[in-house]
Amino acid sequence: MPSLFYKASYERRFPLSFLFFEDLSISTGKLGDLPEYALVQQAVKDCLQRAMPDREITDEDVEYVSDRLEELADEEPEKGGDKGDGKKGFATSFSDWMASLEPHNMCLVIAGLDYELAKKLYCDTDREDVLLIATQWVHSEWERIKVGYESVVYGFGGGYKDESPETTVDASADDYTDGKAIDPRALASAGF
Repeated sequence: MPSLFYKASYERRFPLSFLFFEDLSISTGKLGDLPEYALVQQAVKDCLQRAMPDREITDEDVEYVSDRLEELADEEPEKGGDKGDGKKGFATSFSDWMASLEPHNMCLVIAGLDYELAKKLYCDTDREDVLLIATQWVHSEWERIKVGYESVVYGFGGGYKDESPETTVDASADDYTDGKAIDPRALASAGF
């Protein structure tokens, strides 16, 4: 499978950024509910010209945008799917928050609130690439969350169910086998 850098360099005619899609949505929204094809085509050309002022926009460019829009329409998830049992689980607030972010805010988050980088992601980078970057960012954050959780579990002498229940850990010593070790059963009886 080609990398996102390969796709950006060799497989795309040009990047279609979140800013382009926002501009196109606003422009076509002004056309009414059932606009004529020629008006939509002109709106696409106008938006492309704003996105790429140094490029002479061709009919092939408009066709490329149309093809990308069809791909996006095919990718859209169905609304009203399974919402689960409504119970909160480990880090569900993080997942809910990420899912609720609008694209411009998502760019700010994955850019570490660096305005210039977020602007580059939102205005210049292809939408598909930004979503792949965001996916990797979320995976990275999940790993940090899991490591933080594990540090608490092990710090209090716990572990996972598949580990030996007799394992003892002493967080006050450089080597956990030295010093006073706390039996996990004692911690469990104290509510840890």
